[in-house]
Amino acid sequence: MENLTALLTEIQQAVTARDENEKLKLEINHLNTIHAATVKGLSDELNRANNTIKTLEAEKKTLSERIAVLEKPVHPVVPQPPVVKESREPFRITKGGVYQNLHIRSAKSEVACIEIATAEFVEITNCSFELAGYGIKNHSDKTNLLVHNCSFAALPHTGNTSSPRRCLSVNNVIALTVTNNTAEGCGFVTTNGNGQQGGKISILYNDVKNVNGLMLKTVNGIKEESRAHANFVQVMNYKAVEAEIAYNRVVNEYGSSDVEDNVNVYNSRGTAANPIKIHHNRISGAFYHPTQEAKKYYSGGGIITDGDGDYSTAPAYIEIFSNVVTETGNYGIGFAAGHHLKASDNTVINAGQLPDGRSYHAIPSMNTSGIWSNPQSTRQGAMDNNVFENNTVGVNYYDKRNDISIMKGATATGTRHLPSVTKADEVKAILEWEHQHKDIKIGNL
Repeated sequence: MENLTALLTEIQQAVTARDENEKLKLEINHLNTIHAATVKGLSDELNRANNTIKTLEAEKKTLSERIAVLEKPVHPVVPQPPVVKESREPFRITKGGVYQNLHIRSAKSEVACIEIATAEFVEITNCSFELAGYGIKNHSDKTNLLVHNCSFAALPHTGNTSSPRRCLSVNNVIALTVTNNTAEGCGFVTTNGNGQQGGKISILYNDVKNVNGLMLKTVNGIKEESRAHANFVQVMNYKAVEAEIAYNRVVNEYGSSDVEDNVNVYNSRGTAANPIKIHHNRISGAFYHPTQEAKKYYSGGGIITDGDGDYSTAPAYIEIFSNVVTETGNYGIGFAAGHHLKASDNTVINAGQLPDGRSYHAIPSMNTSGIWSNPQSTRQGAMDNNVFENNTVGVNYYDKRNDISIMKGATATGTRHLPSVTKADEVKAILEWEHQHKDIKIGNL
C-alpha cells in the first residue's frame, strides 16, 4: 500500500510538472509574440524616422539652392552691338556687367580689342576676337573678370608696340576665371600682381594652339621680325594667391609657334594651406620659330617656377601634378627658383626628334631634358624643401638619356625611367591623356 501511495504521488508530481511546463511554454510564446510586435513596431518607427530625415534633408537642399540663387549677385547684361567688324579704338569697359556675343577685330598691334578700366565684376562670354596685339587688357585697375567660351585668333603683328600678341593681359587680380576658351597664334594669359597679397586665379578647360611671340620691332627706322616671351600662362609677383591651372590642352607645332615657357610662375606663391596648383594639363611642344634660330638662344620649355626675388618673394608653395608634358625643347618641368615646391605623378617624354625626322639638336641652342632643379639667382639664398616625386620620365639627349639633368636645391624620388623613348611613346602618352579626359569638355562649349 505504501508503494502504491508513493507511485501515485510521483504520478501526481509528474502531472503537475507537465502542467507547469505547459504554462511556461505558453508564457514564453506570449512573451515572444509581444517581443516580435515590439520589434516590428520599433522597426516601423525607425523607418518612419529615416523617411522623415530624408524628407527634411531634401527640403534643406532645396532651400539651400534657393538661398544660393537669391544670394547670387545679379550682374546687368550691358547692351552692346552684336558685331564690331573693325576696331580703331579699344572697346572700353568702365563699369561692371555681362558683355556677350561680341565679335571684335583689331588689326593694329597698339589697339586692344577690349580695354577694361573698372574693378567691378566684368563677364565676357560667347565672344570672338581677332587680335594683332592685346585681346583683353586691364593695366589700369584691379581685375575682377570672367572670360568664358570665347575664341581668340591672331592677326599679323604690325609693330608700333613692344608687346606681342596676348589674349589676356590683366594685372592686380582680385578674381580671374578663364574657362572653356580657344586660342591660336598668340600668348594666352599674362598677369602681374605687382607684389599684391591675395587674389584668385582659375584657368581651366582651355584649348590653345601655337603660342607665338613673334612680333615686328623697329630698329634704326626699319621694322624687322623679332620675338618676345609669350606663354600659355605667366603668373607674376603675387603673394598668397589662390591659383589653379588645370585641364588645359596646349599644343605647339614646330614651325608654327614661338613659345617661351608654356607655364611660368614668376616670383609668385601660394600658402602652405592652399598652394598654387598646376595639374592635369597636356602640354605638347616648345620651340622658337625657325626664323629666329639664327639668334642661337632659346630658354623656353614646359612648366617652370622662376624668379629673381629673395626668399620672401621667390616662388613657393606650388604643386605641379598629373600633367603630361611631351616634345618640349630645353626641358619638361623645372625649378629655377623657389622653396616648398612639389612636382609629382607627372609624365615627361621627349624622343628628341622633330616631325621631319631631324634631331632637336639640329636647332641652334636647343637642348632636351626631363626634370631639373637649379637656382638661377643668388638673391634667394637657400632653395629648399623642394621635391620631385613619382614622375615618369623619358628624354633623349643626343645619343644618350637626360631624364634628370641636374638636381640642386631639390630631391628626386620614385622616378620611373622609360626603358626607351620613341615618337610612339609620345603619341601613347598624349592618347592616354585624351582618353582620361574624354568626359571633360575642353575648349568652346
